[in-house]
Amino acid sequence: MNEKEFPHLLHLTPDPEMIATIHQLTSHYMMRSTLPFSLGKDEATYVEYGFARFADASTCTVRADEPLVLLAAAQWTEVHYRSSYKLFAKQIHLHEPSSNGFENFLALCISKAFAGAGGRRLNEVFAFSAPMGSRPPAWAKQHAELVGLYRAEGGPGATVEVGTVDVAGPAPASPAVTLGVNAKSAGETVAWLAHALHAPVCFPHASMGPDLLFLLRTLDDGRLVWVALQAKYSTGKDGTLSRYFLRKAIRSVTPSKFFVDKDGKPFSPAANPGLVTRTLELLEGLPDRRDDAGKYSLLRVVASFPAETNLKRCMEEDPDADGHPIACLSMKFIKQFTKGFSPVDFLENMENKAIGRGRITGKRTREANAPGPSRRKRLKI
Repeated sequence: MNEKEFPHLLHLTPDPEMIATIHQLTSHYMMRSTLPFSLGKDEATYVEYGFARFADASTCTVRADEPLVLLAAAQWTEVHYRSSYKLFAKQIHLHEPSSNGFENFLALCISKAFAGAGGRRLNEVFAFSAPMGSRPPAWAKQHAELVGLYRAEGGPGATVEVGTVDVAGPAPASPAVTLGVNAKSAGETVAWLAHALHAPVCFPHASMGPDLLFLLRTLDDGRLVWVALQAKYSTGKDGTLSRYFLRKAIRSVTPSKFFVDKDGKPFSPAANPGLVTRTLELLEGLPDRRDDAGKYSLLRVVASFPAETNLKRCMEEDPDADGHPIACLSMKFIKQFTKGFSPVDFLENMENKAIGRGRITGKRTREANAPGPSRRKRLKI
C-alpha cells in the first residue's frame, strides 16, 4: 500500500474509529519507532485494506509493523485526516509506560524548529544560564540544525554519515523512516549513541537519566553538539518548578551521572557490564564535535510546563564539573512557534487554565488557613 491508495481506503472505510486508530498507530510509530498498542484478533479488516498482516494465520493474530506501509499511512493522515501535532498536543498530559505525552510533544516541536534550511538560532530556542561571573557560550548565538548520524556501511569501523532532518512535509524526512527511537534497553541506547540506529532523536532507557537525546550542528562552523533534555510536565509551586524536581532534572542531564543512581551506584546490566564507561566513550567520540561545550560536547537542557524553569535557583548545586553548558527550553518560544498550529494557541490556553486553577487553589488555601472562632473545630483532610 502506498500513500495514493489511502483515499480509496477512506471511501471503503467510513468508520471513523478505524481511521483514528490508524492515525494513532502511525503517529506514534513515526515518533518512537514502536506501536502504542496491538491490534486484536478481530481486526481482520485492517488486513483486507493492506494496513496490517496476519502474524499467525492459525490464531488470526493481526500485526501492523511494515515500516513503509506505516510511513505511507502517516503521510496520508497528516494531510487528509489530522496532524500528528494535534494528536500529541491532545496527549501532552499522558504518561504511559511505553510513551510520554510531554516528551513526544517536545520532540516534535524541537524537530520542527531546528529542521530545514537555515535551522534556528540556539539562544532563541534555549535560555542559557551560566554561573556567576561567566557567560553563555559564544556558539549559543549561532543557528543550528537537527541532524542524524549513522554508520553508512554498518559495523564499528564504518564511516559516520550526517543526515539532515526535514519535518516541514506531511511526515519527517530524516536518515531513518522515523523521527525517534524508543530505546527499551541500555543496549539500544548505546547502539543509538554509536550511530548504529538512523533515527535523529533517542528516547533513552529510563536508567540513563535524560528523557530525550539528539544532535545539533551549528551552521557557521559545522560542529556537532549532543543535547540531553529532561522534560517535566508539572504545575510546580507558585508557577515555578520546585527545587526538588529542578535538582533531579539537572542531575539527570549531567554526563557524569548517566546510568548512575542517586546513591552513586552505576547501572550495570549483565549484557553491558561497562555501560557507564562505554557511554562516556561514545559521547566523547562524536566526530566534528565542539571542543567548547564541555568534556563531552553536550548541552544540558531542562524543559518544564506549565511551571517555569528557573535554573538560577540551583546553579550553586550543579553537579557538573566538566564545563557542560546548561539551558532551559524557552516555552515562550515554543508557544509562539506553535501558535498557529491546530489547535491554535494550545499552550497559551493550557497555561491560562493552569494559572486559573492555581489562583482558585491559592484562594481556598488562604481561606482554610485564615484564623476563625476559637470554638471552630479543625477537620483533618
